[in-house]
Amino acid sequence: MLPAHDVGLFVSRVAYANPTTVENLRAMEDDIAHAASLILPESGLDVLAFQCVSGTIAIGPERVLELMETARPGGRSTTTIHAVVAGLRALRATRISLLTPYVDEVTELVAGYLVRSGIDVVAAASFKLGSDVEMARVPTPAIHEAALRVNHPEAEAIYISCGALNATPVIHALEQKLEKPVVSSNQALCWHALRLIEYDAPIEGFGRLMGVRSSAVEPIPQNPTERDRKRRLK
Repeated sequence: MLPAHDVGLFVSRVAYANPTTVENLRAMEDDIAHAASLILPESGLDVLAFQCVSGTIAIGPERVLELMETARPGGRSTTTIHAVVAGLRALRATRISLLTPYVDEVTELVAGYLVRSGIDVVAAASFKLGSDVEMARVPTPAIHEAALRVNHPEAEAIYISCGALNATPVIHALEQKLEKPVVSSNQALCWHALRLIEYDAPIEGFGRLMGVRSSAVEPIPQNPTERDRKRRLK
């Protein structure tokens, strides 16, 4: 999805221990800043992106941004859940079907955040896997079939959560069959990172979202809990 001749991608990894529970997801907080500091340590970064939907929500999206921006000041930062919310808003999708690989408590965590962000989850399904190793091994045909099954007539888009799921190869085919946008975690994060640096060159074959230009991107939203608290205080 990234244009290799124009954009450089550099990766670090955050320490993580299975199984995929909310407690273990929260434990990643301790390593985020260190992992960020290892990426081209002598160079500036235009965008720093943290890929883990469930981990970001478990830790707290604003806390994750704070850790990244402290470790690598001067650039822009985003996370997968920020990118997903921004992408769904740019697509004007306020009702979605949600497909995840997670156990129920983690699926509920993700669905709850989306609802608090103004995105109704009208249907949800999961592979109910407890390990990110298992999630990465889900065959793409199984992802395709599960996405078809979770589709709901009232859903304006399908969101396939988790960077470990290899959903990218099935996005185009799903959109052709369902006639609605399909958003995946990796697709949304690539799109948001590119748009944050106002890179708008066409990228074909990876879904409608990749055609949405930077002018349609809203500012990174506040944590819904904090936003609602401030509204109540007014």
